[in-house]
Amino acid sequence: QLMPLYAFSNTDAFAEGHIEYNMKGFITNKIPLIRRLNCYLVTGINSLYVNSNKNYIEYFIGADNLFKQFRIDWYRASSKNNTSGNTSGVRVGIKMFQ
Repeated sequence: QLMPLYAFSNTDAFAEGHIEYNMKGFITNKIPLIRRLNCYLVTGINSLYVNSNKNYIEYFIGADNLFKQFRIDWYRASSKNNTSGNTSGVRVGIKMFQ
């Protein structure tokens, strides 16, 4: 989400991974006001490995199913070669079709 694409684009081989875990109310069902919103916490990691000098990883946490239409994620990025422009950011999503 925050990766500077051109800083990692000049290679032949790479590996990437994406992990997302939706807690489905495991924590939010314990808080009465948030339980009424029926929102879920989401967390995960996105990573890219090019070689020992170029690798990138970002962590995120967010809230899904806000008012049954919205998702908000906060990202934090880390890069070994310090080429990432933004080190944190927010993404807002809207569900169009269900």
